Amino acid sequence: MDFEPHIAFVTTICRRYLDNNDDVADAVQDTFVQAATSFGRFRHRGEGSFRAWLAKIAMTVSVRILRKKGRLSNLGSADEPSSSEESAPDYMKVPPEDLHTMIQSLPDGYRTVLNLHAFENKTHKEIGKLLGIDEGTSASQYHHAKLLLARKITEYLRRTNYE
Repeated sequence: MDFEPHIAFVTTICRRYLDNNDDVADAVQDTFVQAATSFGRFRHRGEGSFRAWLAKIAMTVSVRILRKKGRLSNLGSADEPSSSEESAPDYMKVPPEDLHTMIQSLPDGYRTVLNLHAFENKTHKEIGKLLGIDEGTSASQYHHAKLLLARKITEYLRRTNYE
């Protein structure tokens, strides 16, 4: 199996979760090692199924690295959501690389839950099970991540006069 065409794809997924280049490199390598050793269990289910399988492995490996390094320890009990609801800023005015940088700057717990919910389409129940947290904690972390990201986007738009 030639994994070469999939390196950039897997790297992008690992970067969503990990903010350290060494951790990303480790996650990419571990993803392909795990894929190679478990390839016999892969079941082709149509176009895109291989990439979806690799994405799931990359996500799992990345979360495992965060856990191993104690980077998800801030996912304790659910906080009360902030009552200061702001209108959602127009994130489409933000270049993708700047938006990625903003997401990377979120605290590990917020970033992880945001990625799992927004990009991997996991429910808060699934996230809770995956991260070993309460479903309400996942929902709270997601809520706080969205608020913090909205503030970062609003600040960016003000700084760049895109508002």
